[in-house]
Amino acid sequence: MAKQTELDSVNEVLSLVGLGQIADLTAPLRQDALQASSTLSEGLMEIATTRNYYNRYEDITLTRDIDNKIPIPEDVYDVELRNSNKQVVIRDNFLYNLTDNTYVFSSNPKADITYYLQFVELPEVVKRYLTMKTARKLYLKLFGVSPHLQALAVEERMAYDTWQRWEDESGDLNLFNHGDVHNIWYSTRQGGSVPGIGN
Repeated sequence: MAKQTELDSVNEVLSLVGLGQIADLTAPLRQDALQASSTLSEGLMEIATTRNYYNRYEDITLTRDIDNKIPIPEDVYDVELRNSNKQVVIRDNFLYNLTDNTYVFSSNPKADITYYLQFVELPEVVKRYLTMKTARKLYLKLFGVSPHLQALAVEERMAYDTWQRWEDESGDLNLFNHGDVHNIWYSTRQGGSVPGIGN
């Protein structure tokens, strides 16, 4: 089965709100298609920067370069050091130590990495939820409250529940690491190295 593209999602959104589809996402776009695309992008940013099973890697060894700096690939959204009281952020594609105000590290630390994923990289169940959420938000913008909006909201909720079931099953969550217990989502991926980050 072919993976859903961003164009597929925008066209499904347009169909769900009763509008005509488009051939591509290149400008110039109709105003309604532009709104659909921008609303989808807003939702993508919200989802892609949330720590989930599929975009979070734990216990990764970060590797310093010749200047003892730690380069960070552009698709990394967040880095959290493990077993450290140092606060870090990503600046100019390097890890920056806010605690000591330096880019220089004396060792290769362990960290949890959250990646920013493009639409095509999302799991299909997440794409489905994002599509339904976009359709509901676009309909509300264009037409306001109506019974059809309520129907879209129900579909969105069903898609969200499917995503959460998939997340729980994929992550093998239990009482100690379930998101409902800690209000934070952890990945059960094994520690090690990630291309572009580790050894």
